[in-house]
Amino acid sequence: MSIAVSAKIAPSRFFMVCTFGMAAMMVLTGFLIVSGQTGTFDLFSRMIVTVICFVSAGFFIFLHFRSKKSFWIDISGSGQIRIREDVRNVSVQNFRQEQTVPDAEVFYMVNGSTIWPILLLLHVEFDSKQRKFITIFSDSVNEEAFKALYIACQWLVVHQNEKQ
Repeated sequence: MSIAVSAKIAPSRFFMVCTFGMAAMMVLTGFLIVSGQTGTFDLFSRMIVTVICFVSAGFFIFLHFRSKKSFWIDISGSGQIRIREDVRNVSVQNFRQEQTVPDAEVFYMVNGSTIWPILLLLHVEFDSKQRKFITIFSDSVNEEAFKALYIACQWLVVHQNEKQ
């Protein structure tokens, strides 16, 4: 049986809500600590912990906007996974001076992938043995494409385990 799937993966709205929720909780924690409502810190410790909370919240938001990219994923029947960044966003192209479509990177799935009905956490490896995690939430693609990706990834995991 040959499985071949191609899908465009958009940034997840669920993950965005979780990220901003975590950042809001960190900011709220910072305000509670600096006002003396939480904990028994002295003034210097309260300021340090508050700064850490605010910096952490800023880091969450920075990482969200830095990783907010669309990409195409192609899974072939032989187990190759190709990932291409979607470079059709004109403003990003002009900002980065990128006008060409980059070549697709070729990955292979390795042990450690998590495949759930609402989340695919794919542990993949380059030909050069460098490893990477790819996260695909169910709201990142339409329902049919997610089902196809889910089935293809399960098929790859089963056939990967048969080879070992």
